[in-house]
Amino acid sequence: MQIFKFGGASIKNAEAVKRAADIIKNHYRDHLLVVFSAMGKTTNALENVCATCKSNREAGLQLFKGIINEHIEICSRLFESNDPVFQAVKSIEKEISIILTDKPTADFSYFYDQVVPAGELLSTTILSRYLKMTGCENEWFDARKLIKTDYRFTKATVDQTKTTLQINSKLKPYFQSPIRLAVTQGFISGADPLNPTTLGREGSDYSAALFAYFLDAESVTIWKDVKGVLNADPKYFQNTRLLKNISYREAIELAYYGASIIHPKTIQPLQEKKIPLYVKSFNKPENEGSVIDENTAEDDAVPSFIFKKNRRLISISPADFSFVAETGLSRIFELLGKYAITVDIMQNSAINFSICVDDQHPNIEKLTEALKKEYRILYNSELELLTVRHYDQATIHELTRDKNVVLEQRTRNTTRMLLSNHAPAGNL
Repeated sequence: MQIFKFGGASIKNAEAVKRAADIIKNHYRDHLLVVFSAMGKTTNALENVCATCKSNREAGLQLFKGIINEHIEICSRLFESNDPVFQAVKSIEKEISIILTDKPTADFSYFYDQVVPAGELLSTTILSRYLKMTGCENEWFDARKLIKTDYRFTKATVDQTKTTLQINSKLKPYFQSPIRLAVTQGFISGADPLNPTTLGREGSDYSAALFAYFLDAESVTIWKDVKGVLNADPKYFQNTRLLKNISYREAIELAYYGASIIHPKTIQPLQEKKIPLYVKSFNKPENEGSVIDENTAEDDAVPSFIFKKNRRLISISPADFSFVAETGLSRIFELLGKYAITVDIMQNSAINFSICVDDQHPNIEKLTEALKKEYRILYNSELELLTVRHYDQATIHELTRDKNVVLEQRTRNTTRMLLSNHAPAGNL
């Protein structure tokens, strides 16, 4: 049993759909479950529909109509005009349009989870039909009936007992025959038949890992628009290097520090059952790519660089210059929680506590003003946070040359530096 996962970029248009189908036909054997995201930027577009509908339902409906037309255009490049896929797309349009025109709900998260799954339903309907048309028989499964969750809309928690029951009764029997291909959706799930849910951003990768866990798959392969897991973001650094093999733990560490790699919640179910995760290029499927598994031998073979722009360093001191006591820290973290702001770095001295946070967070000014009411506040904005895993002194010197290091922290394996006027470029 193998699991393939294709993200939105890998099925963004008709040509990408054809390429994904070729990969599936040429790289699977015996049993394969394919998990698809929504096409291209459809999820973002559907989020815009939801936001627009809060104030103008008619405008939201028009935006949704545009999304449907884009999918119909893709279908017109893949199928004859009388193909049943067009009616299937229209059925999804009708279902979601009813929700959009219904009485508005005060719970935006609930409304979101009713509407946004349309992206995955559309993509998998088109892909499943195209695979069949090109001679690759498959069965379409609704992930909302398989991955069962609680009622925390937009960030649902998986109910392991119910999910096991659903997969054992609906999906596993399908794979009893010698060769089977199934198609399903990432990101979407269900609390009950009337209440779809979603698993949060990066939910499609997580879905693939969940299916692998519950089906005891031998591997998961995520097909991306890069050659594998890289040691740095090519948008910021030249001459990036492929990490051919890293451990589950290293992948989680890199993701925690902000690498656009694999979300930690995707790694966890795979790690529990020791299922390897392959990351490969859908543009060059014949290339080796990367593997994430138990092997730790190559974790420190190549330094990795993670870069975050738009950081703010806030230094907090008691107004009376007293010590920063535990009660004071408790109050600071209470405010961070209230405004849903994540801390990148924290550092304290006797009378000062400093935190690095996202300078563009929508609640950052509210947090700063709330802190000012109780503490003395100093802060620096427009900073950039550089994290280096498995560093050496030569690497640090190269990366910080002619830069102003505002704050630095080092551990045995990781150094983190807040830099001002930093424009990362050059050779690694």
